[in-house]
Amino acid sequence: MTLTDGSRQWIEQELAPRYPGARVREPELRAVGTLTDCFYTGDRHVCTVTAHLEPSDPGYYAVMLTLTSDLAQRVNTVAVPELVPIYLKDTTIIE
Repeated sequence: MTLTDGSRQWIEQELAPRYPGARVREPELRAVGTLTDCFYTGDRHVCTVTAHLEPSDPGYYAVMLTLTSDLAQRVNTVAVPELVPIYLKDTTIIE
């Protein structure tokens, strides 16, 4: 997950003057997923993977998923086409 440029600017230009010490803390997050469930549906093998991320910055994040197949030994990259909203009130920022 990557904090969007617009959210970075919002933190630096709007929040920082109102809340001394407000800054972009962790604009990029990565997590390794955990396989939680697998099943067959017709001729397809479907698995569910979960990952836990705790963003430090309020704003909107762009998400990129990378899936790795152990059977085929290849990496397939799938881009999520929309932004994922992370809502935190600016009044909860504590330095």
